[in-house]
Amino acid sequence: MANPTTNYSFAMPTNTDLVKDLPADFEIFGQAVDTKIKDLNPETTAGDISYRGSTANAKTRLPIGTAGQVLKVNSGATAPEWGTASSGLTLLTNAAFTTVSSYSLPNSTFSSTYTNYRIIVDLTAISATNILYGRMRSSGSDYTGGQYINQRVYGTSTNALADTTGTTYIYLGNPDTATNYCANIELYKPNVAVKKFGLTNIFGYMNGNYEAMIGGFRVDQSTQYDSFTLIPASGTISGRIFVYGYAI
Repeated sequence: MANPTTNYSFAMPTNTDLVKDLPADFEIFGQAVDTKIKDLNPETTAGDISYRGSTANAKTRLPIGTAGQVLKVNSGATAPEWGTASSGLTLLTNAAFTTVSSYSLPNSTFSSTYTNYRIIVDLTAISATNILYGRMRSSGSDYTGGQYINQRVYGTSTNALADTTGTTYIYLGNPDTATNYCANIELYKPNVAVKKFGLTNIFGYMNGNYEAMIGGFRVDQSTQYDSFTLIPASGTISGRIFVYGYAI
């Protein structure tokens, strides 16, 4: 028995083998083929799929996933795997707060899982008319240094802060005690080691009138922030907050 096949080296009878040896020779050949076919078809259960593994001419079984999962590539980009389907926005956390002097998102709300985030704030009460601040937060501590830069336009007039350093907060409007206030904050790369940027879209009863405000901000810090704090200049606030991660 010699004459191996090209791809899988199956032993084949040669033209010089004795006729009486052919049954045994073909038994050897057939068993080798059967074994290799099984290597190439490792599925055992309905819905299984197979993929080429690290060994040449062999496949690996991937069991069927669960309802709603999609096929993805693993973190090492070496094999397929089943995982949860990503939507455009994924709700990461939401909470209600009542008469607090500040509210901070849980640590690790921002992580390497998502690059950009949306924060929605719905204030239902504020004890005194004043500025509502936002501050970046890392490992349980707010960043209070003077590296926040804000620009904004609201009402029928322009009120823009110069693009200079020195501000110690993100400006989120001046809610009045007759509170009807909501804010949409788009936050870019808070957990990446680069400067942070954001956009604000706010509507509410501010400065004695119902006003819409659009704005932007920059944080000239490369710290990898994992959280965010809401804080009024004085008094307390009540409301709800929702945080979404952008799937990319």
